[in-house]
Amino acid sequence: MARIRSIKPEFWDSEDTANASLRARLLYIAMWNMADDYGIGDAAPIRLLSFAFPHDDLEVSDIPPLCGEIADRFGVVFYRHESRAYYFISNFDKHQRTEKKAKQRTPYPHDLKSPAIPAFMENVSDIPTPSDGSTVTGRRKKEEGTGEQGNNPLPVPVKAAPAKATAEPESFADFWDAYGKKTGRPKSLTAFKAALKKPGVTSEVLIEAASEYVEWAKVEGKFPDFTKDPATWLRGEHWNDERSARERAKPRTKLDGFADVDAELAADEEGYSEVRRIGGAR
Repeated sequence: MARIRSIKPEFWDSEDTANASLRARLLYIAMWNMADDYGIGDAAPIRLLSFAFPHDDLEVSDIPPLCGEIADRFGVVFYRHESRAYYFISNFDKHQRTEKKAKQRTPYPHDLKSPAIPAFMENVSDIPTPSDGSTVTGRRKKEEGTGEQGNNPLPVPVKAAPAKATAEPESFADFWDAYGKKTGRPKSLTAFKAALKKPGVTSEVLIEAASEYVEWAKVEGKFPDFTKDPATWLRGEHWNDERSARERAKPRTKLDGFADVDAELAADEEGYSEVRRIGGAR
């Protein structure tokens, strides 16, 4: 039976969420709805598929890799009890308040003497091997004096810090300098990487468009207080704004002013010559 659960705003801005695929994020949220009052839910792939993706073109075979990603990113524990597969959201009580809990029907994985990996998870290659030798699937860290219940360690989510996920493209530094408004660098980096994956978008396009936008903001007196944050600008795909609007963003220089004066003098001289020619004709 599905239940109403709360998703905190911090979820969308977390590092784990940023490093998870869109389908993994969606399935993870669905698992909160499916979980009982103790954060335990049915992990049968067919159940997860039918609940989370009832209208999508996914196969049952697509679910185990997503579960592996969820275990890695969010610390969800997958285990087997009495031949059935379950999952346990280890930080469930931290984020959900249940006034009247129903009777617990399924034990926690850390309450079992020898929890085992569900059969459908055994061939998932991207699940890290637990360092403590346990057979429970999911990230955890055993700390001395903490996280203990009886003689079994309580699974605790561990923050992942993969080097590749945080590496900055060399061109991002140039974009950051060109934009000028130094706000929200991590979010901007994520949005910058996402923008580069879009068709026809290169770092040169982003840097040039950003420079023109910032110059316009300075000319209009909107920099920096009324200038979009770099992450907002990137997510809004504002590099696609009309070229004419961006050209108007370029500030006028003193040379531009002299050019206008020269054009006016030339027009006056041409008009004066025309008057003299007509007067001479008379």
